[in-house]
Amino acid sequence: MAVYQSKKIDSIQAVELGRELQVTQMTAELLIARGYSTKESARAFLFPKLSDLPNFNDYSGVCDAINRIKNAIDFGEKIIVYGDYDCDGVCASAILSDSLKRLGADVSVYIPKRLEEGYGMSIDTLEKVAEEYFPDLVITVDCGISSKREVDYCLNELGIDVIITDHHEPPSELPECIVINPHLDETKGYFADFCGAGVAFMLVLALTDIEFVSQYLDVVAIATMGDIVSLTGANRVLVKYGVKKIMKAPCLGIKLLIESLGLKSDLTGYDLGFNIVPRINALGRLGDASRAIALFTEEDYFVLSCLVKEMNEENVTRQKICDDIEKEASESAKAYINTERALVLYGKWHKGVLGITASKLAERYHRPVILFCLENGILKGSCRSVPEINIYELLCKFDKYFVQYGGHAQAAGVTMEISQFEPFREAFLDYVRENYQTDAFLPKYKYDLDITGKMVTREFLEELKGFEPFGQSNPKPVFLSVEKVCNYQYGKNNPVHISQSTRLGYSVSGFYKGEYLPMLNSSVEKECLYSLSLNEFNGRIYSQAVLEKVIIKNFPHERDFTFEVEKYAKSSILGQNEAQLFDKNEIYRIICDEFSENLYGNLVVCYTLDSYWEI
Repeated sequence: MAVYQSKKIDSIQAVELGRELQVTQMTAELLIARGYSTKESARAFLFPKLSDLPNFNDYSGVCDAINRIKNAIDFGEKIIVYGDYDCDGVCASAILSDSLKRLGADVSVYIPKRLEEGYGMSIDTLEKVAEEYFPDLVITVDCGISSKREVDYCLNELGIDVIITDHHEPPSELPECIVINPHLDETKGYFADFCGAGVAFMLVLALTDIEFVSQYLDVVAIATMGDIVSLTGANRVLVKYGVKKIMKAPCLGIKLLIESLGLKSDLTGYDLGFNIVPRINALGRLGDASRAIALFTEEDYFVLSCLVKEMNEENVTRQKICDDIEKEASESAKAYINTERALVLYGKWHKGVLGITASKLAERYHRPVILFCLENGILKGSCRSVPEINIYELLCKFDKYFVQYGGHAQAAGVTMEISQFEPFREAFLDYVRENYQTDAFLPKYKYDLDITGKMVTREFLEELKGFEPFGQSNPKPVFLSVEKVCNYQYGKNNPVHISQSTRLGYSVSGFYKGEYLPMLNSSVEKECLYSLSLNEFNGRIYSQAVLEKVIIKNFPHERDFTFEVEKYAKSSILGQNEAQLFDKNEIYRIICDEFSENLYGNLVVCYTLDSYWEI
């Protein structure tokens, strides 16, 4: 466990930047900590414009795709938008299909059912699409980049043209059709970290203009917050303006969903990611995701009211299923948690929520997690990772075990025969154990600024709002305060919460941190990590710090602790019932042996501070 600053700040540079931008020095320091050290880059970050979006016509495949789409519209050809069942895929399908319809295209949407058809393109599903719709052109969104065999079948056996639009990591061999994937243009220096809906939005922008495509800013913002993509560059522009649209003029479906959740008018990216996205995902996790398309395209109040009710109810069901699976998976993990640097498990679990559970376990245990469920002799798996390990690149080393796989740095999906599970599991765990250092599996806490003893002004907290939306690659700023004696109090109505007042312009709240109160109020030196914000309660606006993490920095020691430890120790290590006599060195030897045998060590409880320092 370590606490470190994201970037050392040059105070002179911060003063100059603050003067140029006319912001507080603390804001200037935070901009520098985030890598925006020039006036131009800082302005672009704080005040993004739609005109900052890249020219998507320069990306590979875009001009060819535009020509093929315009040709299909002109000749009345049937177009199928082939999507995915998660929030990103649903939003991408809605953006592309609705825009093509408005441009005069004969277009329908097909989203595979997660529980019946699985992710992406399959020959069976393509045959179903061909029989039902008789399409001339299939355009994928948020999938297809790894479907070379399926695309070949579509082209050569079914006689249907294909355009792939995707954002997942491209394999070495691409489908032989028009392909749009921003990662193919990374070497040109182009922005590449769009989500699937972001790619669809940019394709529509290239096909039309900014005025036309702006009607979908709310949809693309929700998708971007729902996927694991960087909230920098073009994505920051899309979410910033998407949130503005939701606050001022959202489509009716989003408006009704927000009202049903009782969300405030001053929405943030957090509200999208943690309140709206899960409810869209719930429809696809437990049933037919295509129902969610109507949230963005339907205009009938009654239909949308029923849909919103359905989304909220299915999200409650999803949460219950997730909790049950998490408990079962955590119980299974106990057998491996002290010996392995990754978790690879399978059980009779609902495959629609495996990704959520894998994400929770990866965060809890800070290591890669792959959870499988068994279906007709085939294992379907969801993978989640930690920042230090690219799970997609890792899976590429084991592709011989898979029927299919794909994804990106922090999340992926795999399919394999059940007979391959044990060989894969053994090889995967061995590789992770041998090729990654211990540091990759230890939590690291990064902070932006040290505010120990500093005043936090209302002006700074107002400017802090300009750093939103927060998310991947632009997390909520973290502030360090090194403290000794504090004055925390338990909450009046709920002792699991604690709080204290300060003379530094803010009060501190520690939600679910009640157990820390004795330690916080002791003389032990602590590194406290906070988030800061302006809050409103009962019409009163106040500055608040939320206690996110407490880490012991140093124990006080005014004298040299060289006392002997206890000469006698009761131990069952030798399997004896009676007390065993040990001298100090023998106790240390046993402890060291135990630490060396397990990857993550053991907990040694010392009953005195003297013993702690001695050991």
